[in-house]
This record gives sequence, structure tokens and C-alpha cells, in this order.
Amino acid sequence: MHNGPVPPRSDGHFTKTAQRSQPLESAVLSTEQARALLGMGKSSFYEAVRRGDIPHFRIGHKNFYPRAGIERLITAALDRADAARAS
Repeated sequence: MHNGPVPPRSDGHFTKTAQRSQPLESAVLSTEQARALLGMGKSSFYEAVRRGDIPHFRIGHKNFYPRAGIERLITAALDRADAARAS
């Protein structure tokens, strides 16, 4: 499989093979991946998504979670924990 950037076809569209070669899995997480990174149970996770606490976007019937947004949540939680310990 091609690991470098995949140029679009001459009509500007990517082929299905080219789309699968793109490293989107590192920038966008599935629900299961986001839950695992956050260490959350299913109910708590979906409730936080519903409240808008977890950044996500929807394509069709499936939610996706930007890795950068999830990492910001983790960093903020760690910062709050450090501040609480320091006081």
C-alpha cells in the first residue's frame, strides 16, 4: 500500500484505494477509540457527547471524534488535577 501523499485523479477526486491510504485514522477517532483514550464507559461517554462536552462531528449516522479535541480534554483534566493537588 502507498504510504505517501496520494494525488487525486485528473478529475480531482480520489479513488477508493487512495482514500483508504490516507492517514485519517490518526487524526479522527471512532467512538470506541475515543472512549478508550478517555477511559470512559459507554453510558457516560454518550451522555458527555449529548451534553456537548466531547468534540465530535457526524457523517451520516456515525460520530467521529477529532484526536486533537480528545487530547485537549485529557490535557485540561490533567491540568485541573495538578492544580487541585498543588492547592
